[in-house]
Amino acid sequence: MKIGIVVFNEFTDLDFYLPWDLLNRVRLLNLSNNWKVEILGDDAQYTSAAGLTLMATKPYSFATECDAVYFCSGSKTKELIKNKKFLDNFKLVDKQIIAAIDSGALILAAIGLLNGKKATTYPTTFELLKGFGVNVQELPFVIDGNIATGARCLSGDKLALWIIQKLAGADISEKVFDSVKPLNQR
Repeated sequence: MKIGIVVFNEFTDLDFYLPWDLLNRVRLLNLSNNWKVEILGDDAQYTSAAGLTLMATKPYSFATECDAVYFCSGSKTKELIKNKKFLDNFKLVDKQIIAAIDSGALILAAIGLLNGKKATTYPTTFELLKGFGVNVQELPFVIDGNIATGARCLSGDKLALWIIQKLAGADISEKVFDSVKPLNQR
């Protein structure tokens, strides 16, 4: 399975690092030998809102080859949704699993993936997302078909575990969650 995480400069740290860790645990815990998580971006490196730098491992266009694509959020999403060159990289299809956190949902709306769908986003972007004709739900986590969206950074775990469940099954998703949940939490 190939999973791509879409990043850009000033991405929100927790929106990337929490799902990155959880998604990679499928391989790190030896739960699948057919599992690869890539960082998608056309620049060599990207700097987060808090100043951490990471390297892209594949170009944005690799998203079309992925089984699942996860879109981060950040202060640049409002600019990116107006950038045709950026948006043209994401000719995603119904068979793919798609997830977005916070304002990353705006990218999904801009490329037409949320037409007629329910979704959530960061509270300050509810109205902007509604402007795309999306049925905005003021909830932390929304699934509509093959697309899941999350509101606020700590919904990143739900998005990552949903991707794992869809691609590898509930048992593997539960094992990943068991490896990180607080001690004695059910």
